[in-house]
Amino acid sequence: MKILFDARWINNKKPDGITRFSKELINQFVMRGDDITLLICNEDQGKNFRDTNKILTNTPQSSKEITQSKRLNKYNFDIVYTPHYLFGGLGRKFKLIRTVHDLIPFKYKTKGSVVWRAFHFSPIRSEEHTSELQSHWY
Repeated sequence: MKILFDARWINNKKPDGITRFSKELINQFVMRGDDITLLICNEDQGKNFRDTNKILTNTPQSSKEITQSKRLNKYNFDIVYTPHYLFGGLGRKFKLIRTVHDLIPFKYKTKGSVVWRAFHFSPIRSEEHTSELQSHWY
């Protein structure tokens, strides 16, 4: 099984919860001997995983994110895992697994700046995430 792990959320300069979670999960995949490739947006994100294949791409916040899945289809991954809900999943030909760490912004849409709210609650993003969240909750 070919697995792509979205490692673009790893921040080695200021490690946070998603960074620690991601690194530990990647280590577990590597220890099991799984066929894993890391999706990174800068070389620093993959420095702790030297023997792991990597694909360099845009940041998750880039406008190119909407076509991310279409660009990744050519690699024929079976599963793509992202430790964050921000992933351009439209047009994918693989199974996509997202971890949603914090649902508060979806309930209380007052968090963040105007730019933050515009990005997280744009019609395309909201429609995509709402349908996926609802399918898992009902």
